[in-house]
Amino acid sequence: MFHLCVVILLSRANTDALMGHQSQLEVPFLELLAVLVLPMDLGLGIPGDGRCMFRSVVHGACLRAGKPSPAESLEKELADELRAKVADEFLKRRADSEWFLEGDFDTYVIGMRQPHVWGGEPELLMSSHVLQLPITVYMWDTRSSSLKIIAEYGQEYGKENPIRVLYHGYGHYDALRSPLGVQQSKLLDTFFFTQIQEKIMETMGGPKMIVMHIAFQFGAIF
Repeated sequence: MFHLCVVILLSRANTDALMGHQSQLEVPFLELLAVLVLPMDLGLGIPGDGRCMFRSVVHGACLRAGKPSPAESLEKELADELRAKVADEFLKRRADSEWFLEGDFDTYVIGMRQPHVWGGEPELLMSSHVLQLPITVYMWDTRSSSLKIIAEYGQEYGKENPIRVLYHGYGHYDALRSPLGVQQSKLLDTFFFTQIQEKIMETMGGPKMIVMHIAFQFGAIF
């Protein structure tokens, strides 16, 4: 997950100084600063317990249906149910799926029924068939500071409002918090940092190094 909190990056002394000058700052700047202090989490924090992909899909399906986020215990139960149905779907679609699974087909399916075995692209495809819903997988692009679509499954069931899954890399999946991540990323532009730096220096006579430190840390995160 990705976080940015200006208050954390500022020292306590400089934070107090900045807040002490807030009456002199323009309202648009304060609003911008308030936005930047908000956490920029893209995922919902799905645990990496071997069933993260299945958890992410069922969590996303609940959100898509307008239901509240499931409790951890219910999410786990739904994830294990989906895993079992996905394994059955492999058997049903053996002629179409055997060629893209690694190793022996039967061994693979038996292994996938185990709760600690990670799911990946084949399981996302089968999940779309089980649920008869489209699934879109996103990943954070550090170069453009935005979300990008890396895979789409089940588009034969429709293309509108897919289940949205976030891939963090290294085999971990998460449920995507919001499809508006790309719009949020527009705040992560050098232009805004330039505005912040100029406004703080103009108002406070300037902790230039502090603002540069924020930009450096921010760039390191993304």
